[in-house]
Amino acid sequence: MPKKKSSSKSTAKKTKKTAKRKTSSKASKKSTKAQAKKRRSQKKSSKKQAKKSTNMALAQGLKNLQNQTSSGFKPNKTLWIITGMVVLILLAYLLRGWFVVALVNNKPITRWSVLSRLEKQAGKQTLESIITEELIWQQAQELGIDVSQEELDAELNTLTENLQAQGQDLESLLKLQGMTRQDLEKQIKLQKTIEKILADRVQVTDEEVEQYIEENQEFLPEDQEPEQIKEQVRNQLKQQKAAQEFQNWLQGVKDQAQIRYLFDY
Repeated sequence: MPKKKSSSKSTAKKTKKTAKRKTSSKASKKSTKAQAKKRRSQKKSSKKQAKKSTNMALAQGLKNLQNQTSSGFKPNKTLWIITGMVVLILLAYLLRGWFVVALVNNKPITRWSVLSRLEKQAGKQTLESIITEELIWQQAQELGIDVSQEELDAELNTLTENLQAQGQDLESLLKLQGMTRQDLEKQIKLQKTIEKILADRVQVTDEEVEQYIEENQEFLPEDQEPEQIKEQVRNQLKQQKAAQEFQNWLQGVKDQAQIRYLFDY
């Protein structure tokens, strides 16, 4: 009998230990599940927080960019306005002669008033001269006629030598007439172009030269050689013929050209 009691007690102890282990295992499993759930929750929370932080950072970056852009343009616009005003003031000072040409007791005389009076006095004549020049250049281009720089230089050298032989200076003479060297070159080029256009129409024969010398013997210089006199007479007759032929040629060109006058002087 005493042995049975000892066995029952031993069995009860084992049963309690087993139950205790089961309870401990269940508790451990519950704890593990809770920890896993907590980690998943923390992970989701971290993702939400990261996304929120990213959105906030992006919004702040855009706001900063807008602030920088707006603040960047304002100074540039102001700077451009100030620079433009300074440039206009400088231009007005440097080009003041283009607007006001004189002051009479501090009363300005404008360039426009001078040009207006000049137009009334010589506007029609000046316009016709410009039209004539343009017709000459156009006809020369159609005919393929050109005057080289070498030809211009040769004419200028001859003119300079002739003036120096007479004790005159080309630059001083140009300044006296209110012309520049470029103006003179343009006149020479125009004259040489006309000569080339009318080359076939302007021919002087030996008979014409002899007849002129015979009829104007008393007006010819006596201290020159006959050949020099003939050459001078030939050039003079050529210029006279060129003037006559040029007027005829110009009238024909004007008749064929389309010229519209948009202002009546």
